[in-house]
Amino acid sequence: MKSADLDTLRKLMTCYVRGDRFNEGLLKRIVTDGKLHCILQRLREIRDQL
Repeated sequence: MKSADLDTLRKLMTCYVRGDRFNEGLLKRIVTDGKLHCILQRLREIRDQL
């Protein structure tokens, strides 16, 4: 996650959102597990580099 680029993060979030459609509660789990926080943190790092 620490070296993921913007395209990879976009694909990952797309998978989570689509996955939640078929596996209700997936988004809640990624928030609880801290995965969403890691994604958002990486997005901030990318933004700051621009």
